[in-house]
Amino acid sequence: MTIDRPIFVVAPHRSGATLVMKALARHPEVACLRLAHHRFGAWPTLAHHLARLRWFAQPHEAQHFWDHHLAGDDDALFPDARFVHVRRDWRAVVSSTVVRREKRAGSGGGWFGVRIPGWRELESQSHTRIAARIFRVVTRSIEAEQQRRPGRFVAIDYAELCRDPVAGWTTLAERLELRVDAA
Repeated sequence: MTIDRPIFVVAPHRSGATLVMKALARHPEVACLRLAHHRFGAWPTLAHHLARLRWFAQPHEAQHFWDHHLAGDDDALFPDARFVHVRRDWRAVVSSTVVRREKRAGSGGGWFGVRIPGWRELESQSHTRIAARIFRVVTRSIEAEQQRRPGRFVAIDYAELCRDPVAGWTTLAERLELRVDAA
């Protein structure tokens, strides 16, 4: 199998990246990793067949699969990759993160969010402070990568996408060089 023009959706958590990822996964020109690849990562052929049968077929983040199959100091580099940076107002992200973190804490969940440098020292801070710090560190990291890879990032604003989904998806598809049609 050849991976042609891979698309990575990047954003701080609770920014709308899952919505964008799931919508892109529905496009007929896009293939993606599915929940089957996450659950059955050690058996990629089985995972592929289960996903084709619509079992565990919902799109899923690739980190687990990536760590299992491409572990090591040097991750594979896709020189033709495109990156969709989902942007959302930091206040909305922080608020959503705090709500999610508190729900998770009520059920005994541990750390919630990206493990940024110094994350263990943050555990004693308020949920709001932790969420804001994660947002800032992740966003700055994405923006630094965007500067290092000009022309490979496409930004999409979550609030604008929600206000006018047709225009937002049309623009995103065009910028990713994907076919645009009524469906």
